[in-house]
Amino acid sequence: MSRVAIAQLPGVRGDPARRRAWLAALAARAAAEGADLLFLPEAALSGYHLAPGCPEVARATRRAAASLARDHRLDIVAGLIDGDGSRLELFGADGCHRSYLKRYPTLRESAHHRAGRTPAVWTLQGRRAGLLLCADIMQGGAWRPLVGRVDVVLVAAAWPDYRGRPARLAPPLRPLLAPLATRSPAYLHAFLPRAAAALGVPLLFANLAGTWVGAEGFTGGSTVFGPDGSIVAALADGAGADEPALLVAPLP
Repeated sequence: MSRVAIAQLPGVRGDPARRRAWLAALAARAAAEGADLLFLPEAALSGYHLAPGCPEVARATRRAAASLARDHRLDIVAGLIDGDGSRLELFGADGCHRSYLKRYPTLRESAHHRAGRTPAVWTLQGRRAGLLLCADIMQGGAWRPLVGRVDVVLVAAAWPDYRGRPARLAPPLRPLLAPLATRSPAYLHAFLPRAAAALGVPLLFANLAGTWVGAEGFTGGSTVFGPDGSIVAALADGAGADEPALLVAPLP
């Protein structure tokens, strides 16, 4: 793995055919720009939702992703919510398929999604990659199994933009939760480089963008971090809110 493509795209649940068309366009562009890995956020192939997905739609999406990976000779790693939870899946250029089930769903997600038990370390284009999904990054139990075992870490997220939430909180909860909400995006952008530096490997962060339901939305900010935590390349927070955006960069 020498050159990577990170996609940032709308998170709202929508037309599966449109999402497959987005994936096809992203794969073609990534391959044309010399990337050997296309990395997409949590739930990128399905849109973010809590209710169980349709198995037939998930199968059609997986078939499309596998075909694109083979045709363009690149590995595709992308999030998909299916019947039992949030997954990060590998569709290999060589035809292989692997699936990682999110180990630490949020409190809201855990009412609908099953938690995984097994860490994921996959070989991508000759490099050992550790895979994490969104809230996994907050848990030492997700990071510790990767220490000393990986050459790169991929964090796929549907990280919300909390900045507008304090005004929508019930008045009794505002003093308690408003500071957490307003600090959350800054915390995320500070935490990820520290994580990369602590692990001593590059970290790829792929996040959803745009609105979800009503005023709820995702914070974007997909980034390639170097092993010292420095920013190698990044997408703006608002990029991909309406149509997919793609970041192509060398892997440090």
